[in-house]
Amino acid sequence: METDFVYFTYIALVAYMQSEHSDLQETERQGDFMVDYSPLWETMEKKGISQYYLMKKGGIDNKTIYNIKRNENITLLTLERLCNALDCTPDEVISFHP
Repeated sequence: METDFVYFTYIALVAYMQSEHSDLQETERQGDFMVDYSPLWETMEKKGISQYYLMKKGGIDNKTIYNIKRNENITLLTLERLCNALDCTPDEVISFHP
């Protein structure tokens, strides 16, 4: 079941990137996207969830929290864990900008 969620999340993210940035040339689509986690912080604030909760109840490692604060990449498994802990969708956790 988790594998299905991760696969569908990946498909959704690819479709989102292609639809949101359809005006970009194909060569620009191949990787120069900046990851932005501001939706995560907004969702956490709206739902009253702390970083401590994500680590203890959500299974998110403190190093991952450190990476997220610096807008570094995360795995799809981490995205799934964040979505489960926050009871939200991927677009409430992450966004991409060219």
